[in-house]
Amino acid sequence: LQKGAIDMISDGKYVAANGASGSPRRCGGQGDILAGTSGVFLNWAMSRDMGKGDQVSSQVVAAFAASFLVRKANEIGFSKLKRSMVTPDMIEELGKAFEMLFPTNVEKSNPKL
Repeated sequence: LQKGAIDMISDGKYVAANGASGSPRRCGGQGDILAGTSGVFLNWAMSRDMGKGDQVSSQVVAAFAASFLVRKANEIGFSKLKRSMVTPDMIEELGKAFEMLFPTNVEKSNPKL
């Protein structure tokens, strides 16, 4: 995963680009959030056997999802705090960003007893 105006993601076979909006504010520690979320998404992708056969690899799927999530949290934090946003403000927005990008269908995952 190469961070930039457009994040470039590759496993040597597949390449993906993420140019989703974020913010003009780049604060120290964003890479740490990206690394942590990449690890979580990679674990989920590998446990679901994503990347088998002709599909894009689990590593590319995980890195793209993490890039997308961190950019969205950055965008939400910046919309509230502008240039005073710091990395902990982004962490506070991860839950909201996650739900916006990957909505939870509670009714299907938690059937009524």
